[in-house]
Amino acid sequence: MSSTMKLTSMAAVLAASIALPGTASAADLLEPPVIEVPEVVTVKKGWYIRGDISYDSEDIDSPYAFTNVPTPFRSAEIDDSYNIGVGIGYQVKDYFRVDATLEYVFGTDFHGTFDCGVCAGGLTQETAEISKLRLLANAYVDLGTFSGLTPYVGVGIGGTYLSVEDYTQSFAVPPQSPRHKDHESWRFTYAFHAGLSYELTHALTFDLGYTYARMEDGGFAGYSIDTNISQPQIYDEGIDNHVIRAGLRYHW
Repeated sequence: MSSTMKLTSMAAVLAASIALPGTASAADLLEPPVIEVPEVVTVKKGWYIRGDISYDSEDIDSPYAFTNVPTPFRSAEIDDSYNIGVGIGYQVKDYFRVDATLEYVFGTDFHGTFDCGVCAGGLTQETAEISKLRLLANAYVDLGTFSGLTPYVGVGIGGTYLSVEDYTQSFAVPPQSPRHKDHESWRFTYAFHAGLSYELTHALTFDLGYTYARMEDGGFAGYSIDTNISQPQIYDEGIDNHVIRAGLRYHW
């Protein structure tokens, strides 16, 4: 082989060795970058406990008394009250949870007027003290989270233990104030809920809500303490509760 051909071959090999790294570098530059998308993990919060304080506005529906026949009250109202409540629940899914709640409704006053006719020369003034213990099983649907706020709706079913004490009639003529027997009983109760929750931390949620609770009809007060009759003399057609609630839920 001539020296000219040797020089030509060596030049070709040298050119190839220089060109190949450059070609690989250009290919590397043309490859699209790999973007790693973080995995979205859905967190189920599981069990939680709750504590609430509430303002409770109450309306009593159509109270009446048995004299010779059922006789409706001329007027009747229950003062507003405050509640404290506790509960335990479970976050079944991101959007669905259930809980059981127990609320104590502090004592409040009942006021009514009753047309007793000739027995009192007109109207009597009726007063009593009422307290309640409300036990509900509830289910809620969370409607999504918007700017950190989660609206929800729910329903509840259970019972209310109603206690009516110191029921007193005030007669104008002749002036006297006979007392009736205290009455206590469980009543079927259902409820509808709506509200907003806000996650303060991963474990702690603030809850602000409204509840309409309907306590069904039943006995309200007994006969006079001077009688031996055990069944109630005074009844009502139910009590409506409008509850504004604020509380905290702790999840674990």
